[in-house]
Amino acid sequence: MTDQQIENTENQLAGLKKPLFPKGCLILLVAAMIVCMLPIAINTVAVLYNQIRWHSAQISNYRITVGIAGPGSQSQTVIVQDGKFAKSTSNFLRDRQDGIPALNLTVDDLFSHAYTCFIYQLCRVKFDEVYGYPNYVGGGFIETGGFYANSLEPIAN
Repeated sequence: MTDQQIENTENQLAGLKKPLFPKGCLILLVAAMIVCMLPIAINTVAVLYNQIRWHSAQISNYRITVGIAGPGSQSQTVIVQDGKFAKSTSNFLRDRQDGIPALNLTVDDLFSHAYTCFIYQLCRVKFDEVYGYPNYVGGGFIETGGFYANSLEPIAN
């Protein structure tokens, strides 16, 4: 092999070692991913913090007013025993006539909606200042405007 052929081969190999994307593009891509994921991480921590506050209160029996916000909004008082839906003042959230699946709006269900809300970054969540439960989950993916909960009252066993 001549010196010229060796040099040509080395140049060809050097061309193969070049990265698929320039470093600047990779840095920009990583930065964009961080910017997109940061709100999810921060909001998830907020939900987790408030869920810990709620569980620390050790309230498994309670009465709470829950409802659907938005046009034609309605509310009902829900009684929860041992953390599970027990009864309500009406059936509109449990047995809707329009074929929409029933909604169990216990505090744990509201936390589930809050996590979903932040994962898809389509809505907002507000938390109760005393117990930390989500007292509003709405906007975006929830067509009716959102869920709200207030007037939580612990019930003795």
